[in-house]
Amino acid sequence: MKSPCPLIEMILKGDTLEIGYCSSTPTRDAAVYTARRIAEMIATKLLPGGEIIKIKGPMPTFIAAILTYRLGQFYQAIACFDFKTKKYIVSVARERGPYSVGDIIE
Repeated sequence: MKSPCPLIEMILKGDTLEIGYCSSTPTRDAAVYTARRIAEMIATKLLPGGEIIKIKGPMPTFIAAILTYRLGQFYQAIACFDFKTKKYIVSVARERGPYSVGDIIE
C-alpha cells in the first residue's frame, strides 16, 4: 500500500515489513506518519501480531525506534535485515519466546 507521503512506504509481505524511506523526508513528518501508519496497520489487523516480524529497509534510528516500540507489543520477536550478510538478525525477543536476540534467520 502506498503511503500518502510519497517518501515513506510501509509494505507488509508475509511476515516482512518493508520500509522505503527517503532522507529528504522532514524528520517530524516521518516520525508522525510512521507512528500513525503502524497504529492503523495494527488496528485493522494488517499487522496481527504473532511469533515474529521481520523489518527490511534502510531507515533512520528514530523510525526504527518507533517501529520497535510499537511492534514489540504485538510480536514475540523482531528481526532486522542485515544488508551485509543478506540475513535477518533477531534484535528484540521476549524472554520465553521461540527466538533469542542474535538468532540468524535466512
